[in-house]
Amino acid sequence: MKPFLIDTTPQLQKGYSVKPFNAVAFALPYHMHDRYEITWIMEGHGTRIIGDNVSSFKSGDILILGPMLPHQWQSSTVNKNERAQSVSIFFNAEFPSKDFWFQNEMRAMKEVIDLSTRGLHLKGKLNKSIARKIKKLSNISGARGVLLILEMLQDISESDQYEILASEGYKCRKNLDTDRINKITNYIFENIEQKISLPILSEMVNLHPNSLAREFKRATGFSVVDYINNVRIGKATRLLTETSKTILDICYECGFQNLSHFNRYFKKVKNTTPSLYRKSRL
Repeated sequence: MKPFLIDTTPQLQKGYSVKPFNAVAFALPYHMHDRYEITWIMEGHGTRIIGDNVSSFKSGDILILGPMLPHQWQSSTVNKNERAQSVSIFFNAEFPSKDFWFQNEMRAMKEVIDLSTRGLHLKGKLNKSIARKIKKLSNISGARGVLLILEMLQDISESDQYEILASEGYKCRKNLDTDRINKITNYIFENIEQKISLPILSEMVNLHPNSLAREFKRATGFSVVDYINNVRIGKATRLLTETSKTILDICYECGFQNLSHFNRYFKKVKNTTPSLYRKSRL
């Protein structure tokens, strides 16, 4: 169950490219590519998968992703009037030149580049500063664009306002099946409020439940049950912060069968209770 590999070969004639996105929703397959990516979510809410990290995303989020790091954004329907808008910057592993990152002066930036192989989520003043530069980058090109990207990386290297997403030991496994992982994850996202069982999923992809469990773990770093529950918790965090629904209603809307299970798993993932999480976001 290998993440879909996006071919970026036609873009390699340029050191970097800027790609805007504007649609009804984010619905990308579980995918990866051989370039670095800086993505600014300008509008949209939902659940994201970065390596073995499953969490929620919202408008204003900025992430840096290293090459061959599997990722996915899936929009939520919390706000039906909301669209999905983003800007992504892609640059290759040798940007801006082959020997650039081996210079002593680039050591701090090189550390940031290396950390991005696990995914970085920018926060606070750093997030706002990088957002302004991404907006500016959309209107310039050539050498000025190269310098601005390097300025972003320098700003990040001088800050600690970022969160590392994928676990330290995470590595994307090779020789896995793309179609199966996408079919399973899409089904989970679309039916997260329903009861989802391993036998149902295994029948969908014509695999024995034990085989599917092994392959899914190899592909995502999660057991099927933990993956489903993490997606549910991702949806719950959005409902807790963006709506006034009761915790009991949120519990059932996210597919948990009872409140005690919801509270227990929420605390396991977020290290706090749903009620305290909501209060901390007010």
